[in-house]
Amino acid sequence: MKLHPFLLDAENSSNLGDSTVGNAIRQTGQDQLWAERSSPVDTIVIHFMSDRFRHPRAPFKKENLIFTFIEYGVSAHYLILRNGMILNLVPEQKKAWHAGGSIMPEPDNRTGVNDFSIGIELAGSELHAYTDRQYQSLKSLIADIRRRHEIIYLVGHETISGQRAVDLGIRGDCKIDPGPNFDWKRIELNDY
Repeated sequence: MKLHPFLLDAENSSNLGDSTVGNAIRQTGQDQLWAERSSPVDTIVIHFMSDRFRHPRAPFKKENLIFTFIEYGVSAHYLILRNGMILNLVPEQKKAWHAGGSIMPEPDNRTGVNDFSIGIELAGSELHAYTDRQYQSLKSLIADIRRRHEIIYLVGHETISGQRAVDLGIRGDCKIDPGPNFDWKRIELNDY
């Protein structure tokens, strides 16, 4: 498994259209798209992301996905592209902004899941099945993360930011990712 550093900070000189990632981030008034952590990591959250509404012909193009993070002021620790490439966007020791208003399942019930989790985005959507390469990379990445952190929970964004979070007034919208196309059996924690 190879991780490709692609930090969402002002130092990233990778091209992003007419500018660089770093310049685009600075234009938001930030130096990076993460914050300090106050809790140890024990959770991995799986997400999907695409840019299918703005770029329906290229919904998974890396530059479009990176621009989406910057535009919305969100982040994740990792992004796994359709070809299985893993981009490291936020250092694991920092808090990425991937879960938003969130609550762990009962009986845990902790809120603010960003503080104790690692977020992994898969280039995909509710309309697209994930690729074998993405599952292979995800499984390798989870095993790698578990070497550094005592992971107890592996959850989807829909589990922590879905209807229950809305009903409890923690958030206004219901997240559905990684969605019905995600095969949880391919990455169960007890497989590691």
